[in-house]
Amino acid sequence: MLKPIEFKRRLDGKSQSLLLACSDKKEYVVKDRLPGFEKSLANEWVGYCIGRFLGLPIPFAKIVEMPPDFLADYPELADRPYCKHQFASLYEPACQNGHEVGKIEAISNAASLAGIIVLDYWLCNRDRTRKNILFQQEDSAYRVIVMDYAEIFNSYNWQKEELKKLPTGILKSATHQLMHSFVPNQQLYEEFLQTIQAMPIHLLKEIIASIPDDWQVSEEEKKEIVKTLIKRREKLPQMIERFIKNSEVGK
Repeated sequence: MLKPIEFKRRLDGKSQSLLLACSDKKEYVVKDRLPGFEKSLANEWVGYCIGRFLGLPIPFAKIVEMPPDFLADYPELADRPYCKHQFASLYEPACQNGHEVGKIEAISNAASLAGIIVLDYWLCNRDRTRKNILFQQEDSAYRVIVMDYAEIFNSYNWQKEELKKLPTGILKSATHQLMHSFVPNQQLYEEFLQTIQAMPIHLLKEIIASIPDDWQVSEEEKKEIVKTLIKRREKLPQMIERFIKNSEVGK
C-alpha cells in the first residue's frame, strides 16, 4: 500500500489537504478524515472509482496508509487527528482552476464533459464549482481534469436515512452550465447514461465494500449506498433530460 515519506505543504480549501511525497516517488494531494467531514473520504473513493470506470479525466488515486509517527515528525501538523487510511490523489502540476484560467476557446477532451455532468447527477454532487475543475494548457486548447467528490450524496457527513431522500432536481452549478456549453454532441449524454445503466451491480458492491473500516461507514450504510445508486440511476435519464432543457433555455 502507498505510504507517505515527506510532507511538502498544506493546500488551500476546506478539506485541509496536504501535499505529500509518497513511496512511489510521486506527489499526492492527501485528504484526512476530519471532524464534521466524516463521510468525505468514503465519498471521494466512491466518486473516484466510478469516475475511472466511466473513463473520466480524474487524477489517479489510491488509499494511503499513514504511519502513526509520520505526523509527529512535522510540528506544523500537530493539530491533525490521526486516521490510518487516507485518500491520496495524484498531484497535477501546471494547472489552473476555473477561477484562475482566462478565456477558454476550446477544450481538447470536451467529449468527457457530458460524463462529468452525468456522474455528478447520479451521485448528487452538490459541490461542482470552478474551484474543483482544473484546466491544463494543451497548445491552443485546455484539457479539463475533474476532482473533488467529497460532497456527493448531498453532504460530506450524510446519515443513512438521508440517502433515501436525495434531491433529483437541477443542481445549482454554473460550472455545469460552462461544461455543457462545450459538449460537442448531446448524444454523448446518452452514451454515458447507457454505460452507467450497464454497470454491474456486483462492481458497485465491490467498490463500496472496499471502503476502509476506519472511515466509519457501517455495513448497513454501505448497503444503503448501493441501493441509492441503483435507484438513482433509474431516475438519471429524466434528471439529465431536465438539465439539458434547463441549460438550453438559459442560452
